[in-house]
Amino acid sequence: MIYKNSIYFFNLVLFFFLYSCQTPEPPFNRDYNNFLGFVKLVGPDRLSHAYNHSLLKMERNNSDCVPDCPAIDVWQYLFKDSNGKIITDSKPISTRKEHWKIKDEARLISLTLYGKKPEYVDGLVDFLESFKYIKEVNQIKEETWGYESFTIRIYTPKRHPDRLEKMGEIKNEVPKDLLNKLLDLGCEIVYVDNKLPKAGRDATFWRFLVFNEPMPEGQRVRYLLRDVDWLLTSAEVLAVGEWMYSGYDYHRMHILPLCIGPLTASIWGGTHVGNNFSSSIHKQMEYYPYRNVYGDDELFTRDIIWPQMLATGSVMTHLYKRGFISSIVMPYENSCDEPTKDACGRIIKDNRCVDVLMPNDVPFPYTEIGMRQSFDDVKSISEAFAFSNQSKRFDDALCAMSKKCWESNYNYKGLYNKAVTTDN
Repeated sequence: MIYKNSIYFFNLVLFFFLYSCQTPEPPFNRDYNNFLGFVKLVGPDRLSHAYNHSLLKMERNNSDCVPDCPAIDVWQYLFKDSNGKIITDSKPISTRKEHWKIKDEARLISLTLYGKKPEYVDGLVDFLESFKYIKEVNQIKEETWGYESFTIRIYTPKRHPDRLEKMGEIKNEVPKDLLNKLLDLGCEIVYVDNKLPKAGRDATFWRFLVFNEPMPEGQRVRYLLRDVDWLLTSAEVLAVGEWMYSGYDYHRMHILPLCIGPLTASIWGGTHVGNNFSSSIHKQMEYYPYRNVYGDDELFTRDIIWPQMLATGSVMTHLYKRGFISSIVMPYENSCDEPTKDACGRIIKDNRCVDVLMPNDVPFPYTEIGMRQSFDDVKSISEAFAFSNQSKRFDDALCAMSKKCWESNYNYKGLYNKAVTTDN
């Protein structure tokens, strides 16, 4: 009986190994993870969906949109000022100094929203609610704290009036009543016409426009890229706070055990000063030949945005120590492009790029967040929102999240000394 069971177990392991080897090589010269086929077989549907990614499948022989690659006609911004008046303009509104929520800089969280799917519409409302919830859990009474010092900017499809009669409305436009609700909540709405009958995966690119947000000379903008169905947790507050206080130009959060590529379409951010930054991100997106398939947005961040970030020599990456789970779910060798200092070194030898370890007592609920469980389910994990166990290391991070503390104490020197880096 023991012999038969051993034979059965051996055959099962052999099957999984052979199945794992059937997944084709990725379209670049990296060592492929042979466990991946097994992970896709036994993992949840959302994880399998994550691997159905153009970064892993694209052979880059043919465009997925030519000759009808979507346009990106950003034709109107809408924003409700402090007096309740709706302002409309063809230029950004919330980054004008009179609308800043903090005296030193404009702050944005850039999102894309299209269609009527409840998981995205309701997910966005939950994301906004998580800003308040984390204050409630930690008994923070300050009026403007954390992500409340950022304006939420939402790029959304809307046909330009000049094309409406000829082309009709864009399929997947967001209902007007929802957009009005988001305006009431303080969001800035941006209408984009792709000059096609429908908006789809191409819309996920629009949030990247903040990468070269136009600013007057000497004025700073700080921005974060997020998914609409994301949730704010204590780990993110502390990681983003450390980056804000550090003076680094760009920030990656590798707080999930899996990276499909070096720069996700979300959970990264940056900052720049007007007339001290140049990029043609708008044209780079319009001319990019891969925009209709799941994962194309992260092809773009890898090909176009990530090299520009590396060339600054000023990138900070927060991450947890890699363990067994990462070793079996990573699609190929070093898909995260770490250490960050080595990645920057490919372009600029003398750089100050750095990886910063998150402590284990600051947990990130990556299973619940990654699998997009409900906000109520994530709330049941109290340590995901509380700051009670945080060390003195994070005092500056929490100061960066406080309008009062930031404006009283912060001196932008571009120095970073306190975090535990992987170089130490």
